[in-house]
Amino acid sequence: MNESDTRLKKIDPALHAAGWGIVEGSDIFTEQRAYIVSPGRIVTKAKRNPDKIDYLLTYKGVKIGIIEAKKDELDVSAGVEQAKKYAKAMNIRWTYSTNGDKIWAIDMQAKPGDFTEGFVDRFPTPQELWAMTFPDKNDWRDKFNLEPFNRDGGKMPRYYQENAVNAVLDAISRKVDRILLTLATGTGKTYIAFQICWKLMQTHWNIAENGGFPKSFF
Repeated sequence: MNESDTRLKKIDPALHAAGWGIVEGSDIFTEQRAYIVSPGRIVTKAKRNPDKIDYLLTYKGVKIGIIEAKKDELDVSAGVEQAKKYAKAMNIRWTYSTNGDKIWAIDMQAKPGDFTEGFVDRFPTPQELWAMTFPDKNDWRDKFNLEPFNRDGGKMPRYYQENAVNAVLDAISRKVDRILLTLATGTGKTYIAFQICWKLMQTHWNIAENGGFPKSFF
């Protein structure tokens, strides 16, 4: 089968069987919507057309998994490098390559001695992938993730802006005292700072943790 048929007849049913798009709070975005959800286009100097993520998995408002699909006539290894490239750019821990018959899983944040990558029998459920990504309990991190970005004016964060905001909020949720973001000119530092403040205030972190917004936070 070609890639479209492989996705329709093999990959889509496997994802639904694991609960993706069915379990409350989970969703699947295919290539037509992947970079609308996170519009930071992954573009090289030699290529001006944006690369497309075949499947972007979200749960509890978090982009949590990537799947690179290939037709079943190809070996599953054909999509591994793309799966890793997209996961690295999007700062997503778990990424997969599949030809519909076999699934190759990759942990982008694996520590020495842990599972790094290899074949798995099935896709994880949304709850399983959440636990694999966030093995530690952290209530503030979950609250920050569930709070949507401010979309007033129709502007949506690019993938590197979203990565920056999430990294800062993750550090705050772990009570890190000093946080430094270094970004190039034109990458939207003011926008990033606003989104961080927005999420902190919408989740009432400023009141719960400090009795009010700390004047010296920024």
